[in-house]
Amino acid sequence: MKIEKDRYTIIINGKREFIWCGAIHYYRLPVVERWPKTLKMLKEAGLNAVDIYFPWNYHTEEEGKYRFDGNRDVERLLDEVEKAGLYLVARPGPYICSEIDGGGLPAWLLAKPEPILRCRREGKVVYDDKYMIYVRQWWEQIVPRIAARKNLILFQIENEFNLLPHLNGPMKNIITAIRKYDANMLFKLSNSDIFKMYTYKIMPKFSKQTADNSVSNPYMKKLYEWSRKLGVEVPIFHNDILSTADRQTDVDLMSIDDYPITDLTSEWRTRKNVFNAADIIEEGHAAFRREEPIFAAEFQSSWYDSWGGPGYEKVRELLGTEQLDIATKTLLAQRGTLVSYFMFAGGTTRGYLSSPDVYTSYDMAAPITESGEISERYRVVQWLIKEVAKLGDDFLTTDPDPNVVCRPSRIFCKARKSKNLRYIFLRNVGGAPAAARLNCYDKAVRIGRAEMRIIVLDPNGNLVGEVGPYAPAAVTAKKKAPPSIPPLDDWTLSWAGPQLDPAFDASAWPLMDPSEKWDLDSLGLHYGFCWCRGTFKGRLSRLLIDARHCFSVYINGRLVASRDNFRNFSGVGDDVAELFDIPIPFEVQHAGTNAIVVLVESLGHNKDFENDARNPRGIVSLKSSGAKIVWRYRGGLIDGERGLCPELDRKCFDAYAPKTKVSLPHFWAPEEEGLGLYETTFKLDIKDVDPAPVGVVIPEAYSKANIYVNGVLMGRYWHEKGPQRKFYVPWGILNPRGENHICVAVWKRWEAGGLGKVSLEPY
Repeated sequence: MKIEKDRYTIIINGKREFIWCGAIHYYRLPVVERWPKTLKMLKEAGLNAVDIYFPWNYHTEEEGKYRFDGNRDVERLLDEVEKAGLYLVARPGPYICSEIDGGGLPAWLLAKPEPILRCRREGKVVYDDKYMIYVRQWWEQIVPRIAARKNLILFQIENEFNLLPHLNGPMKNIITAIRKYDANMLFKLSNSDIFKMYTYKIMPKFSKQTADNSVSNPYMKKLYEWSRKLGVEVPIFHNDILSTADRQTDVDLMSIDDYPITDLTSEWRTRKNVFNAADIIEEGHAAFRREEPIFAAEFQSSWYDSWGGPGYEKVRELLGTEQLDIATKTLLAQRGTLVSYFMFAGGTTRGYLSSPDVYTSYDMAAPITESGEISERYRVVQWLIKEVAKLGDDFLTTDPDPNVVCRPSRIFCKARKSKNLRYIFLRNVGGAPAAARLNCYDKAVRIGRAEMRIIVLDPNGNLVGEVGPYAPAAVTAKKKAPPSIPPLDDWTLSWAGPQLDPAFDASAWPLMDPSEKWDLDSLGLHYGFCWCRGTFKGRLSRLLIDARHCFSVYINGRLVASRDNFRNFSGVGDDVAELFDIPIPFEVQHAGTNAIVVLVESLGHNKDFENDARNPRGIVSLKSSGAKIVWRYRGGLIDGERGLCPELDRKCFDAYAPKTKVSLPHFWAPEEEGLGLYETTFKLDIKDVDPAPVGVVIPEAYSKANIYVNGVLMGRYWHEKGPQRKFYVPWGILNPRGENHICVAVWKRWEAGGLGKVSLEPY
């Protein structure tokens, strides 16, 4: 295809196209049979393109070893995109963010202190040949696979590159103190109406990047050059995070991200400044005097929930259908003709793939749910695309019309004109219903609360078209009947903490060198859990420990303390370092050899938004008072567990014995500590070739748990934080016609231990 561009849109084989695109994450759709179904749903929504990230860490967990098999088979994925009749917008990184571990940078690379990640440091571009050696290796693996595709229309280099400094000095201390006092305070402040007004209405008047003050970025230039040499012939773009600053100009096409609603705890419909960032997209773009269209490479169709958040049912309710309706029209008012909805299909962040700010479900309240169902928000997009199509090709070539005036002034109004028509965008958010009066139209336009309208006028001021607010469907979509699922009644319990016993032989475990660092990356473990076991003689009085994110300490099999160091809920910037003073009770020690065990869990590496992917995970520092301790370590919550997305053989579970039959709910005796494996096996015989989705429901587990379905780590449960209690399991992981095995590995962290009634239910 011949891909060109002009001021208004991209031109494919000589024809102007409005690009309606939706993002999917194949690494969050672990069963490949789901791929074509999801792509078909995008097409049926009216989208003509799909946006796909390619995460570096997912394809090379070990240095020099690349995997493109199974659900990492990008050739198969891209074949399916072509079959679906969709254009391809490809985003191979090397950094992708995506709320995954390290933003997609491999953990083995994070463990190397020398490379300057993403060629930036302290808010400045620092081109680094060491880092680029590894990038080149990834680029040679992934770019030719993408470049060969005949439906490729746009290719992204890097992602959300910014020059925000990793804070030091007094400001770092202030931010740390705020997070220690209230981990949510900074997030709430950044989402307040006052902050949005200041950032997007006042600050742009004093600070703005333009065509005259832009500086070339050698990192971007090299990625661009390599992409061309490796076969990319289509326009190359980068997506920036703010319209007025840190724009990357060494690309064919500039683009922008916009997520107006990220506070999931308050009502956005009452906040008049919520869309301020979107309202300056065209203004910010114009400052660069580039003849190219407005491209929203990530445009909010959804938003992620975090540990302790409201849960996705409430997120869907909060965003409603109005968010998609109003946000899309707001972008159209800015001359947006390339729209990529992020995310269009939800997914599941299985294993240890997530960054610390998200839990297992990545439903995102997206138009297509995590389990592959169509939501009402899907119908909003479907309707909008049809309505915009009715406006015709004329709508693709518009410019601002500053002559239109609207009263009352609190109603947002932006007018555009084409050769033949005038398009007026009216938005009412944060105020009561109103009658908008225009100086170019003789009738009042009624506009309700949290509504946006497009009215179309001919040169004589006559109404010739209108796009009103979306009206939710009158009929509820039919859902498939749930499959017949047996109750999960036959459970066994075995203990997976033999290392807590003073008599346990840990000589096969590697020694921990007291002169070296003990964080997970330094130990070469990188993800999930680490068991650190020490032996000592004499008496131990206390332990001074900084461990990220969650840990428990045991002496001779007895739990003496559990702590959490997780105050950076956004996964951005510095963590709050905290040194915990753990007193060791005299009564749990004895005169001979004693055993001390620290079980520590990482919730993932930060996503390197502010040069923070190297924030250490696991044990950051540890000092003991009293006896001298010799330490050894082992990775994996369960012995045999490895990697970013663990898939355990059944023998890993069978190795723990004896297995005692129990009934759920089940509670531990006071002396029972550590890690308990609750297991059940059951058979299914479901005839439907495409059964309705199901999930594992865990109402309570004390206090954290990993959920393994047929050996695949499909969920991480946190009783105190939540909110997730139901974990989607795709058919293909769950066997619809044969035997299945579920293990819930419960980590007792406080006084109570146990597991509530577990069930498989429609999702």
